[in-house]
Amino acid sequence: MKRDNHLSDNLKVYQRERGKTLSEFSREIGIAKSTLQSVMVEGNTTVDTLIRIANGLNITLDELVFGEIQTEQIGNVKELLTEIQWYTQLAEEKRERLRYHLWEIVRLMEDER
Repeated sequence: MKRDNHLSDNLKVYQRERGKTLSEFSREIGIAKSTLQSVMVEGNTTVDTLIRIANGLNITLDELVFGEIQTEQIGNVKELLTEIQWYTQLAEEKRERLRYHLWEIVRLMEDER
């Protein structure tokens, strides 16, 4: 069974979803900006770097490389959150954590399909 490599696309979605610059995103996941940029452009890297990225994002290697993030669903979750008044009153760090957990719920629901 052939599986497609979605590493580059997935990293771009995770960065966009968090609303981070490349520098901020690389610091958040604990790898050098130049390394992250190379991975995002080329779509491949060493296993060690993959492990560090996956650990930084708190996801599995399989999700990082072969998962397909549905950007429409991320948009739907964000849109819903902007409609909830108490969400807008949370500190940015708490909003980010909430978005992350909601995204995880969406992914779990997809796995059930």
